[in-house]
Amino acid sequence: IVPLMMGDWKIDFSHRYVYLVGLRMPLEKYQVLLSKLFLPKRYELKRRIYSATLERGVEIDEESVKALLSEYGLPPEEYEIEIRKVDLYGVVEDVAKRFGVRVPPVYLSNIVLPNAAASGVGWRMTSLVVTTGLISRLDEEELAAVIGHEMSHIKRHDVVTFFLLSSAEYLTRVYLALLLWPIFMTMLGLVYFWLSITAFFVVAKFVEARADVDSALTVGKPSKLASALRKIGLKHLAFERSAGGRLMAWLKWDPHPPLTFRVERLEELAREPSIGSAWGEAISSCLSDLFKTLRRVVSA
Repeated sequence: IVPLMMGDWKIDFSHRYVYLVGLRMPLEKYQVLLSKLFLPKRYELKRRIYSATLERGVEIDEESVKALLSEYGLPPEEYEIEIRKVDLYGVVEDVAKRFGVRVPPVYLSNIVLPNAAASGVGWRMTSLVVTTGLISRLDEEELAAVIGHEMSHIKRHDVVTFFLLSSAEYLTRVYLALLLWPIFMTMLGLVYFWLSITAFFVVAKFVEARADVDSALTVGKPSKLASALRKIGLKHLAFERSAGGRLMAWLKWDPHPPLTFRVERLEELAREPSIGSAWGEAISSCLSDLFKTLRRVVSA
């Protein structure tokens, strides 16, 4: 259901390439064209580019794009054009082979937000969604490293793990509320609720950190995953520069560890890739950094 709702195109062996056509021009010119041309006619432009090139077995090139845009009153001298061809299916296929799993159904979501997500329980329902925003920001090695993170979730059935964790937390909370309802009607009930949900997300951070380790060791590009995270999460990196910001990132209701921690740990793995189990590495490094950050905040 998720990929069908989010995915604009299905990527498979026969339809494996993603073409990105970018225009570079002055900002004021771009803002005018965005409202008058690119937004209202974006689907028409894509359809016409496809019809004039790929549908006829011809690669997309600068000349064909410029000729088309000239028909809409956009002179070629007013912009620079960049075309990227990404073998998305090939990248996913290579990563899947490294993880020893079959290639999941791949869907491309045409949104600016840079993201990739695995969904589904069991091999028959598993799928991978990648956004055009992610492909446009990363090179192919960085893209492979990010997909490696998601492939770890698929191989280890982490969607099921998150479901079981959330179910266990909820059932425990309901049981205690029924058993100790007078206490739960006081402020202590709210304190327990906060501690319970926070503990759940801290445990969820172990899963995400382990997926980073799996990608680093299996795909073999920890530095590329680190650089991809930097490109994707600049705002998070700025917020987490202080010890207080980093601690808030550890304790907030988000399954992902602080981005600063993830980047630092991946850079360490790039220098010293020899570790024990991925789970052991993820849990120990997360707890170590959480308590170290807490001590920094307390002693500040």
